[in-house]
Amino acid sequence: PAAIRTAGNGATAVIGGVSGGGVGGVMGVLGGLGPLGAAFAAVTAAAAAAGAALKGYADNVVEKGEAGINVSAKFGALDPANPQVGIEAEKRFRANANKRGDNADEAAPAYVKTLQGLTKAGFTLDQAENTLNGIMDKAKAEGLTNDDLKNSLRGLLQSANSGKLQGDEWNQITDNLGGAASIAAAAWNKVNGGKALTTDKQKTAAGAKFLKDRENGKVSGDQYKVFMIEFAARVAADARIGGVLDKQAGSHLSNANRLQNIKDEQSRNEYAQADSEVQKARSDLDAALIELQKAFEPLGKLFASGGAGMLDQLTTSANYLGELVQWAAEI
Repeated sequence: PAAIRTAGNGATAVIGGVSGGGVGGVMGVLGGLGPLGAAFAAVTAAAAAAGAALKGYADNVVEKGEAGINVSAKFGALDPANPQVGIEAEKRFRANANKRGDNADEAAPAYVKTLQGLTKAGFTLDQAENTLNGIMDKAKAEGLTNDDLKNSLRGLLQSANSGKLQGDEWNQITDNLGGAASIAAAAWNKVNGGKALTTDKQKTAAGAKFLKDRENGKVSGDQYKVFMIEFAARVAADARIGGVLDKQAGSHLSNANRLQNIKDEQSRNEYAQADSEVQKARSDLDAALIELQKAFEPLGKLFASGGAGMLDQLTTSANYLGELVQWAAEI
């Protein structure tokens, strides 16, 4: 019947109109204005897509490039008189991040900030790096998030700045590190020249002594440094028991992080090679997109008129569909 055909055409219009929402809907309005409108719509859509792609590329290169410069400057501050020290330290950090399967750019700010804090507290660069890597190995084995890791490093930095290990800082460092209490007790026992802990009674006593000494401020000065170095070495060894660290390093997430590290490095290299050209190009593109948006203003009435017509058509089509449903129900 004619009513069914009409309603069917209306349904097609409804589906087409809904699926063409957003930019597609606007392009549909332009297309309905005749050949000139359709041509304008095609050119506009292509220009918008190209502009978005270029801006996305430029934004990423500039973002990664600027962040990379900031991190490299902090590594360079480890020895301002010898920039090569910072360059090599950053290379080692990124190599270890890839080995573990960490997202290097996400971990870098907290890592280098803590590295600076440890060296200022009297750690040699090797000692500071080994301490950080030991804790990061354990964090990886435990499957910690980057936020959890940053929390641990924040506690380590605060303790290094104060030169002693206090309760809140210790909890921050070890909250998510399994077995940290017993490992710390054994490390503190060794630092103080104690014999190997072979019985449960000895281990319990060592744990009580560490807690008491920490509360009394004895884990401080040189003792603090020696303890943290020993503790980090022990948690790193613990992370490898049963191949747990290797399994985490071989996970899908770790491999995805390695792939992201490659992409991020490529973006930093592109930024460095282009010097300030990419940043200038992005600024120019931003300005051009702003002017393009302003140029659309005179078309506002045209869009409104065409949009109103499209809405009227959709309303009519919906009414036809309602009639079709009612007709079908009466059969």
